[in-house]
Amino acid sequence: MVLASVGDSRAEPPAVGATRPGAGAVEVTLTDERSLKPDVVGEPLTLALDAVIGLTPDLALGFSQSASALGRMGGGGGWCRDSEAHDCAGAYAGGYLDARWRVPGAATVTGLTRLGVDGTSPWRPVLRLGVIARGRDRLLWWAVQPEVAVALGGRGNGNRDALQVPAWVGVDLAPVTVWAESGLAGDLDEFADDVKIRLGVGAAARWRSVTGALAVGFPQLLGPDATARIRVLTLALTWRR
Repeated sequence: MVLASVGDSRAEPPAVGATRPGAGAVEVTLTDERSLKPDVVGEPLTLALDAVIGLTPDLALGFSQSASALGRMGGGGGWCRDSEAHDCAGAYAGGYLDARWRVPGAATVTGLTRLGVDGTSPWRPVLRLGVIARGRDRLLWWAVQPEVAVALGGRGNGNRDALQVPAWVGVDLAPVTVWAESGLAGDLDEFADDVKIRLGVGAAARWRSVTGALAVGFPQLLGPDATARIRVLTLALTWRR
């Protein structure tokens, strides 16, 4: 197996976890998240803008709002849009400032430290700590991104400590990449009773400095509150320099 450098863009399809571009490189992604519930297919959920810049070969700073950038499926931040699919508590659904740094002695692992909010009505401040590890074997690639979220306030308003462990495996058929994803997420206090297991698929196509991606999935297909009715469509457009 060949472990690809995290700075190798071939191993980092847009809309798949947190990326760490090389020194001086910039990535900007616009993500449109929509519902695929049977009775509200296509209704908008959120519109998010993500950005990351590589400061050195080992450090990048980012601004993450979308569910994709945060390793989620559904429940993204950015601008919340009222629709038949859901009502927004506030116009802004949240976002994070984050540092992405190479773990010493592990070129394929990026450490993640994020500080932000998971909502502003009411305010739910959160510190997130985790890593993303990537690997490649010829055309096959994989990534896993475990993160712990620590609630910094607003616990009486539903802000909770949480764990999420998303994972992706895909095939790079440049300029097209396809993948499947799964993972689990839940509140730490009641993880066994709250855990949600997701399942989805996606594809991305690159053309010069622009990549378009499409993903569909079931955020809680398995678990105590499993349902196949909750379905999410993610459309993303990424520009890289």
